[in-house]
Amino acid sequence: MSDIDKDDEYIDIRQELEIMTHAELVAEVISRIKDQRKMLVDNWHENKKLKQEVQDSRKFITDTADQIQKWEDDVALVIAKGLYWKRSFYFLLFLVSIMFILTLNQR
Repeated sequence: MSDIDKDDEYIDIRQELEIMTHAELVAEVISRIKDQRKMLVDNWHENKKLKQEVQDSRKFITDTADQIQKWEDDVALVIAKGLYWKRSFYFLLFLVSIMFILTLNQR
């Protein structure tokens, strides 16, 4: 866009401001400054809320990951204990069967 096109976009505002008296212009400028300040404050509060939401989401994700890791560790421990008891059972069964065979052979 050229400068002329930009001027055309603001021609209505420019004409409106040219019609105003000095006091009206001052009041308009003060009003616009207040509006901009309010927008800045609103944006700051909104950004603050968004940052808090992001922090809460990150905390939830890390807590969930920690909980999943704990569950995985617990499951691995249960599996390890199950395998230990399975091996122990087979070893005990082997010993009992040897003793049974030896007692049968002695009769």
